[in-house]
Amino acid sequence: MDEALLDPIKCPQCTSTQIETSKDKRNKIFITCIKCGHELKPGDNITNSIDLTPADNKKTIGFLLFLVIVASVFFIYKGCGNEDPMPVVATVTESISPVVLSKSDSIKEAKQDSLDGIEYAKQFKIKMDNSRNQYVTDLRNRFLDAGLDIKCYDEKNKLGRTLKLQFSLFNDVWKRKFEKEKILNEAFSYFTKIILTDGYGYNAVIY
Repeated sequence: MDEALLDPIKCPQCTSTQIETSKDKRNKIFITCIKCGHELKPGDNITNSIDLTPADNKKTIGFLLFLVIVASVFFIYKGCGNEDPMPVVATVTESISPVVLSKSDSIKEAKQDSLDGIEYAKQFKIKMDNSRNQYVTDLRNRFLDAGLDIKCYDEKNKLGRTLKLQFSLFNDVWKRKFEKEKILNEAFSYFTKIILTDGYGYNAVIY
């Protein structure tokens, strides 16, 4: 290495070696002589006593740029309130980790909500089936208590469920009676339609 590069940096105005590095609010780096206040710029003869050749000038400018880079890094970390870059890295890592975890937790919660929704739908269907079956049983018993042997069937159709009532005496009079007195209104909580049949040929639909 050239011995000139090992000499201390000197002010080209007063030859002082008291050189200060500072920066402004825009993080622009300034190299200033403390003694005379001269601001050093690229191209200044900062060695003051050595007659440098063009090749030496390139090395000197490169060394100066190296110092500027080092000073920039120092002031960036200093501006963050850290003397050691590792705390800055740790802080950035800590700020990222919660975001990743919260996203992961959100995915888990969404999956759990989906599973809970499926389980709820299954339980709801079971309760509805049990409630509908109980209604059909109770309706059959009410007819029997009234002295009517009306059979009740729970059948599936394309739109849902059908309540089929079979009685040998069913006719339009019975249909009108059911519609007018709204005896079967509760059935529409479980069925989309009601069919009256005599088991021989008469069929009527109540909606």
